[in-house]
Amino acid sequence: ALIGFGICIAGASSIQWSMVLQVVISWFLSPLLGALISYFIFVLIRKITYWSSVVRRISKMIYC
Repeated sequence: ALIGFGICIAGASSIQWSMVLQVVISWFLSPLLGALISYFIFVLIRKITYWSSVVRRISKMIYC
């Protein structure tokens, strides 16, 4: 909406297209990087909790 308004008022040459490109790139990179970071944190927590020796001993007692 702001780009359209800027074009109507001052023309297409008044828009800083490099800044628009940076914003559009951030729309895609931000969720992807957030997903990657959260996945690595999930894997780290899962390794710490699931593969600890205490958890393995308890699971052997319960399921075997």
